[in-house]
Amino acid sequence: MNYNFRYLIVMAIFWSFIESLNAQCTNYTINVSAGVWPTEVSWQIVNAANVQVASGFAPANQVVCLPAGCYTVNMFDSFGDGWNGSVITMTGPSATVVLSATFNTGFFGTQNFSLGGANCCPAGFTAFQISVTSGFFPNEVSWELVSSAGIPVASGGAPANQTVCLETDCYSLYLYDSFGDGWDGAVLTLNQGATVVYSGTLNSGGFGIVDISVGGSPCSPLCGPGEESYQIVVSSGIFPFEVGWVLYDDTGFPVASGGAPSSQYVCVHPGCYEFEMTDMLGDGWDGADYTIYDSGGMPVQSGTLDLGFIETNVVEVMGADCGVVNPVSASDCMSAVNICENLSFQIDPNGFGLVNEIPAPGSLANPLYDIDGLMSPWGTDNYGCLRSGELNSTWMVLNIWTGGLLNFTFGGLGTQAGFYDWIMYPYDPDNTCQDIFNNAIPPVRCNWNFAATGGTGLQSVIPPGGNPGNFEPPLNVL
Repeated sequence: MNYNFRYLIVMAIFWSFIESLNAQCTNYTINVSAGVWPTEVSWQIVNAANVQVASGFAPANQVVCLPAGCYTVNMFDSFGDGWNGSVITMTGPSATVVLSATFNTGFFGTQNFSLGGANCCPAGFTAFQISVTSGFFPNEVSWELVSSAGIPVASGGAPANQTVCLETDCYSLYLYDSFGDGWDGAVLTLNQGATVVYSGTLNSGGFGIVDISVGGSPCSPLCGPGEESYQIVVSSGIFPFEVGWVLYDDTGFPVASGGAPSSQYVCVHPGCYEFEMTDMLGDGWDGADYTIYDSGGMPVQSGTLDLGFIETNVVEVMGADCGVVNPVSASDCMSAVNICENLSFQIDPNGFGLVNEIPAPGSLANPLYDIDGLMSPWGTDNYGCLRSGELNSTWMVLNIWTGGLLNFTFGGLGTQAGFYDWIMYPYDPDNTCQDIFNNAIPPVRCNWNFAATGGTGLQSVIPPGGNPGNFEPPLNVL
């Protein structure tokens, strides 16, 4: 009986010791999805002392109790072609994802991560978090973060969630897509706490490079003879995950790409470049815009995608004459741009500018013909004029040199992307702007677009692809 009593006392001490250990660790759930070839997949997690704390195959689902600290997940594939869709995910309290990792090529992949807020970085380095969403085809996605010395500091696939230690430097992010059609919705974000350093994607193609400044390190590259370093800055907007862009040189080669927000440098030569903007949902960039700066830090061009899935702007680089006019700031009537012939321009994305000149819909200066049932003075019923008010306005003065019927088209030849609503007044440099603001002058023509494609304007004959609801009859001018 005494031996049994002694045995029970020892067991009580032992379980008390186990409970003490558990109080110093936290339960984490490890899930490994099967992927296409689960028999090829194996993995292990080791701590900072390189002691294995968990391991397994695919599929797997296990709970492990780990203390705060620095860890590494090592991923193996016996066939050497990556994990083929298998993903290891570790979640902590409240289902918080602390690790998400995979690799798409080769026999081996590895990622570092921290638990419990542990600082795993040496002196002079700061912990950053890299997360990559899945998108539609995550098995096509891979990436690599490289220092200015050419040393890889992080890499992975999609999805991903890992901690990386970075020092002050300019890093290059290499984005790859094995199918060559971009990341299909996958987005990579680099952040330090609540501060997002970079968030973007590979909009199209199989490869892209993004320069990321960490700690204020300059990223301007050393360019070759005849080249200069230009900077591309893209703001966030309301829905940055929808935004994509590509800069093509004059041979059609993509020299830079990214998402929003983004800031990167690129070496350019004189020529006519194209800046392509895309939006995943087709509703425009929702407040995001781009600005391109020359080597002296002066803005060369800026713009946005107002509406639609895609739009391309021509960029005149290093003084090249591409037959286009760079965007102008003409959001106010007093800064209107003079036009006397064909003009390539971009809609000014600056709202209504400093002064909101256009009166409310239904007024003398901004009629609504469909509400009162009356036809316009020129005989059409086009739903009125600027029903949304002065939205991203660009003011222009049309100078007439000879008499006749005035015809013009905005967004013709398939270039319209979104609704190009417009209103037109007789112009007097001394009074017109004030009269419009005071609702004292009616328009001579206007159009609230019926369609978001095909162009709009004044035309005797509707252009090919145009919608009659977008055009008004010509104006007889002197």
